[in-house]
Amino acid sequence: MKKIYGIILLCALLVCAALLSSCRTGMSDEPRPPFENPLAHTDDACVAHDFKKDVCQICGATKTPSEGLEFKPSDNGVGVMVSGIGQCKDTQLIIPDTYDGQKVVGVYRNAFGNDRSITAVFLPQTATSIGDYAFQGCTHLVKVSCPSGIESLGRAAFSGCFRLSDMMLPSSLTVIGDGAFQNCTAFDVTFWPDNLTALGGSAFEKCQSLTNANLPNTVTSIGYNAFYGCQGLTSVVVPNKITMLDSGVFGYCSNIKKLTLPASLIEVNGSFSGCDGLEEVHFMGTLEQWCRLSFGKEDNPVYKTHHLYLGNELLQGEIRIPEGVKQLGRYCLAGNMDIIGVILPVGFESTSSAFTDCENLAYVVYEGAIRLIGVTEYEGTAVTAVYMNRTEEEAGNDAAYIKGFTKNSGIQAYWLPGWEYDENHVPHPVGQES
Repeated sequence: MKKIYGIILLCALLVCAALLSSCRTGMSDEPRPPFENPLAHTDDACVAHDFKKDVCQICGATKTPSEGLEFKPSDNGVGVMVSGIGQCKDTQLIIPDTYDGQKVVGVYRNAFGNDRSITAVFLPQTATSIGDYAFQGCTHLVKVSCPSGIESLGRAAFSGCFRLSDMMLPSSLTVIGDGAFQNCTAFDVTFWPDNLTALGGSAFEKCQSLTNANLPNTVTSIGYNAFYGCQGLTSVVVPNKITMLDSGVFGYCSNIKKLTLPASLIEVNGSFSGCDGLEEVHFMGTLEQWCRLSFGKEDNPVYKTHHLYLGNELLQGEIRIPEGVKQLGRYCLAGNMDIIGVILPVGFESTSSAFTDCENLAYVVYEGAIRLIGVTEYEGTAVTAVYMNRTEEEAGNDAAYIKGFTKNSGIQAYWLPGWEYDENHVPHPVGQES
């Protein structure tokens, strides 16, 4: 009897389990349909509308505002901002100009983050900003229509939207926030806004389809890693108001061939690591201005190209460091293959390894007293002698220092109260040898 009751109980449990399973089959955890790849449409379906006079040229749909969206007041109390998907079932969002009688002025932070159903967004002409993380992780987003009034894109606004390929940056745009287009691997910029002033850190990091980074001269700051890993870049012109390039700005942009840097530049912090495809570096300032820049040895773009152009003129042959320069920037000319001689001015103190690995550098002339010269100062060069434009007696206490340098470095020093060049344009070592 107990066996019969046990069998009946077991059967009842199995029936309940089957019923429960069938009930759950029709349930879904998805935030809203259609969640499974909205791009997998039939051939005649429209993934992203192409509106002209409010009629889509692809499917004939009329431009009608999406219903069911959520809104909240803007942070400054002027107008409202779309803040979430709400009950809207559209995959192409058409944001209205007004909501409940108030002007719609933008997209609120986190409004549509990680919504993988959205394929296109059409913002109203009244919008002026897109908030932080507004569309982050919208992995099926293909198109964004931005009105001419958009002034700022927030932090990570479109980060991870790796299908985004159809979006024009409006001319009104002034600020692009940190990570705004990070990992948007299909995104490219056709025209940069004329009013753009700032790019945040990682703004276009790993945008591998980006082919244009010739920013307008209105830009005054570019954040760290702004174009890191943008392997589609082949030529870059840095705006003429930029004074500092931070770490990784063009890091591992391995296909950049030509780099143009402005005269305004006074600080570089590891900006060109991994730019191993560089062939030309053009600096739009003077030799004196370039010599004030410091680099890590292999981060110096000259170390990668072995050449430096001041404007369009190749720096080569014998170069004279300008009067008033007391110290060269660290590794500023390292790896240059076109320099054969250097004349250092009166008052000069230190080369800071500026000529390391300048393999064709044959001689150095000091016109004044020696303040500091390291044993490895000319490492990797062809320098076998340095020349002093004065007598040993005139050198005074410096003479003993020079003797120590020659003993430890193996480089000879010649005292020349004036010097002559031989037929190869090398100082002729007449005078007293140390």
